[in-house]
Amino acid sequence: MNWISSNIDRIISLTTSHTWLTLVPTIIGLLIALPLGWWAHKFKRGQAAIVADTGLRAPTIPVDIAITSGTDKHVEKGSFHVELLANKFLTPSLAGAAVMNAINYYLPDRDNVTARVESRVQLAGQEPIHFVDYIYANDGAASVMGAVRGLRVLVPLLLNPYAPVSIERVELKVDLRFDVDGAVPPDAVERAIALSREKYCSVWHSLNHDIDFQVTCDVHPQGSSS
Repeated sequence: MNWISSNIDRIISLTTSHTWLTLVPTIIGLLIALPLGWWAHKFKRGQAAIVADTGLRAPTIPVDIAITSGTDKHVEKGSFHVELLANKFLTPSLAGAAVMNAINYYLPDRDNVTARVESRVQLAGQEPIHFVDYIYANDGAASVMGAVRGLRVLVPLLLNPYAPVSIERVELKVDLRFDVDGAVPPDAVERAIALSREKYCSVWHSLNHDIDFQVTCDVHPQGSSS
């Protein structure tokens, strides 16, 4: 209270100054806006218009993923087709996420997987780049995507400092193989693979079906060397 009473003149001066700085622009704005608002409401030509060009679309890169799952008795094929934003910073991450989601749809909770992945990257005005990778992951099928060269090459292509690169299409064919040790009936393994896709994974609903993805399972009874 002592500070307020001893500085009352300063407080009044600053309050008056701030009131003047805020009140005057507000009054001027109202004096301009109110007549303009009345005129725009009175005459249709004064109303605001929003113009949009519906023909514009962001550039995208199509990614095709082919999946085959099952064994000789129960083989199911599926494909995924997604359109990714063509962006040198976002495209590699989006491509990896799309492939990982496609794999998780078929086999979301499996480990000890060996994968054969064929990838093809189509460049504008250049020969396509082909890769064939053989990958093993002990923590599930989704982890193999980090080693797929067809996805890893997108970063140096898009971020190269020498010339602009336009990627027209990315294609991947994934063949997954799982080994099961023990006295497990093959029919039970096939049923487990089918249920992992049909019942226990919701990723399927977020993708359009368009990819070649294969899953093969080998059962090794206990004591067997093969």
